[in-house]
Amino acid sequence: MNKRLNLWLLGFEKFFFLAFLFLLLGLTASQIHSFDVFWQLQTGKYMVETSSIIRQDIFTLAADAPRFEHMWMHDIILYFSYLAGGYEAISILKGLLLTGTAALLAWTARIRGASWTAILLIFPAAFLLTNGHWLARPQLWSYLFFALFLLLLERHKKFGGKLLWLLIPAMLAWVNMHGAAVLAFPIMAAYLFGEGLRLLPRRTTSRIRSYASLWVLLIALLGTTFATPYGGQVLKTLAIAPGLGGKTVKPEAPVSGPVVENPTLPLHTAIVEDPAGKKRSGSITQVFNMDWRPVSFWRDRPFFISLIIGGGLLILGWRRLSLTDLFLLAGLTIMSLKLYRHTPFLYMGIAAFLPVYLDAAIRPAAERLGIKLRMASRMTVILAAFAIGTFLVNDVHKIRGFFNLGLRDWNYPVAAAEFVKKHHLPANLYQPFEWGGYLMWTLFPQYKVFWDGRADSREMFADGLQISRGEEPWQKILARHEVNTLVLSPLIFDLGGRRGLIDPLRQANDWALVFADRSSLVFVRAEAVDSKWLSQHRLPLRSIDDTILAQAELLYREDPMRYKALREVAGVYLRRKELLKGLSALETYLRITPEPDPEAAYYYRTLYPMVKGRPAPPLPST
Repeated sequence: MNKRLNLWLLGFEKFFFLAFLFLLLGLTASQIHSFDVFWQLQTGKYMVETSSIIRQDIFTLAADAPRFEHMWMHDIILYFSYLAGGYEAISILKGLLLTGTAALLAWTARIRGASWTAILLIFPAAFLLTNGHWLARPQLWSYLFFALFLLLLERHKKFGGKLLWLLIPAMLAWVNMHGAAVLAFPIMAAYLFGEGLRLLPRRTTSRIRSYASLWVLLIALLGTTFATPYGGQVLKTLAIAPGLGGKTVKPEAPVSGPVVENPTLPLHTAIVEDPAGKKRSGSITQVFNMDWRPVSFWRDRPFFISLIIGGGLLILGWRRLSLTDLFLLAGLTIMSLKLYRHTPFLYMGIAAFLPVYLDAAIRPAAERLGIKLRMASRMTVILAAFAIGTFLVNDVHKIRGFFNLGLRDWNYPVAAAEFVKKHHLPANLYQPFEWGGYLMWTLFPQYKVFWDGRADSREMFADGLQISRGEEPWQKILARHEVNTLVLSPLIFDLGGRRGLIDPLRQANDWALVFADRSSLVFVRAEAVDSKWLSQHRLPLRSIDDTILAQAELLYREDPMRYKALREVAGVYLRRKELLKGLSALETYLRITPEPDPEAAYYYRTLYPMVKGRPAPPLPST
């Protein structure tokens, strides 16, 4: 009877995990909302049509700048996926890569000896924490190859054999898919150090051979990094990797002003303010990419909670402690603390490595229980895992839907691009760098974009940043680049704050607003278009505020961490004398903002008595 019950529970656990993988596929096969996907599509299209490798910045105004397209193979696969089934096929490709990664990690946990009960309790929660990184980007290949490396290295550690050498062709693919292929070397270092120390007390012939295989593999992997169209660029990436990410600078350092060149970084250095109010410096291409930032407790609390739980499991399961595990997890933690974009690798390491520590932690207590009580406890754990998994899946489902394929069109200037094309608006274009990819995909070769998230031109990044901030002499910079059309989002996608250029454009008589929808605006230089056409299409400036309200709602609904959108909403309502709505938005903003905002606090204290008829209560705080 007990054996039958045990088999029934084991079958239920396997079924539950397979059901989780199916749910994961539905959640990850979601709408495309990455800004990078379109310059990768355009690059893939260009390489397929011309049978050549990208080496220069062909699609922007900086046409002579070099372009190192380390993910060229991903770009081609992405383009063929689009040809096969449009944006829906790209959504499905994304889902398959992420679900395949999860399956490999679970297989790794099983090879390490973890029970299905422990896997169910840890794995779904840990993997779902990666959901902020489920983007149609080449990093998905890095997740897959990372999981494959762990699987084959763990299998080699336990069984030996020749499957280890599959990592060489895997690395050949990885180095041409994504620059994070350099992660293979820290992984190998963790295994070489950990297994080397484990070898010291018991140096048998088989162990020595197994360990020597790791060194041979490392040499072979170093060789594969040159098997790309760009030679040793991958190793250069490994050399600069420790310097990636923003650095905290003294509070009195200037936030704005000219961009200062730093010869130790590949591009100009910018100083910006992060969500916690601290000022950070770093390469513009790092600082102004949303996931190239250090983690913070305010914004990334699940990360720190995971660290605490993970550390607790390592301590409680000390009987199973492996130096290799310790080196690997410590390395992933350091990487993640430095850059938010690395946090998925730690969550995946937790999913694959910690279930066995949970088993080790509870085994002494479980062995003291009778068989019936042990079975009852196991059933309780399974039900708890089911409840936790259901809660987390439902939370992610609210944002991503289930098999919600295609394009999230409000994330891109879809209608604005059609307007530019239909009315043959004058070149050149200026746009936020995150929209460069979409506009080059839809408007090239008729138009070249100003900049994009992959561009390597120092001049264009410095000029583009100054224009985006609306800093003088923004008009002269636009004129120097012969820009006559602006395609803008009024709010910045990261935290929802207003783009600095918007306010100067309200006052600039030589620029006319000719298009507005729920997330994009199009301005045209008045003297560059026919006056009759302009009189028919010119929009009132009130339309800017309509777009701010619409985009703020979309941004904040998707991610409440975009708290600055609420400040912009409050500003619009106050300009329109809609005081009740303005006060409501201001109150919510002040409750969640992580840094003091004296100006907003002043308006709150002033407005509250006017709207409510009584003195303002203490300011709400986080």
